[in-house]
Amino acid sequence: KNCVLRLEKSRIRLICQTELADGTQVWATVKTATLFAGFRIESATADEIYLIVDLGNLMMALKSAERARSVVVKLSKKEAQPILHFEISVHSLPAAGGPRHVIVQEVPVRVLRAEQIAEFRLPDLPPAPVELFLPPLRELRSVVEKMRAIGGHVTLAMDSHGRLSLHVDTTLLSATTTFSSLATPDPH
Repeated sequence: KNCVLRLEKSRIRLICQTELADGTQVWATVKTATLFAGFRIESATADEIYLIVDLGNLMMALKSAERARSVVVKLSKKEAQPILHFEISVHSLPAAGGPRHVIVQEVPVRVLRAEQIAEFRLPDLPPAPVELFLPPLRELRSVVEKMRAIGGHVTLAMDSHGRLSLHVDTTLLSATTTFSSLATPDPH
């Protein structure tokens, strides 16, 4: 599945087209300070870069960086093909401070031109009444996949007390899983 990765000075946005015929898009946003100790972007389009990336390839690179000591990501070219180049530093024996190894992952991307990005503008939405950090994705994915197998549609609800509930309802079964004590983003 291809998605658009929108890089900005203060945020990174992932934009995926749904399979619905009405052109529905799913947007996910994360502040760059949440992910990176240092982040620099320079472009001719108001310091925004739009990339089309295969989500599976991006997830493999991010999975390699899951327990990294440091990660450097650069937009570069390899044989005229734009890529996201990941340099992932890990210790072979993390508890013992073992030798450092560097894992390199290269994710092919396609850079969108200025005239191609008009369809990827954030819709006008009211401020979110509730914002929460998600629980670990592995746990969340496991719950969602099991619930989808039961009912096909999963309802998500969150509240200002740090709770995220996932609910599935069928004629034979109703099930709810709740993640509690989730953190909220810093408003600044």
